[in-house]
Amino acid sequence: MGKSRSKNTVSAWFARVIAAMLLAGQVVVHLLQGKIHVR
Repeated sequence: MGKSRSKNTVSAWFARVIAAMLLAGQVVVHLLQGKIHVR
């Protein structure tokens, strides 16, 4: 029980971290593109 439960929480946390990283990457790309366009 404990192992499966911890596994689910870890997988959910990992998915959230990956989603956050993807969002951060998109934001960085948008900022870089904005700076390039401004130039």
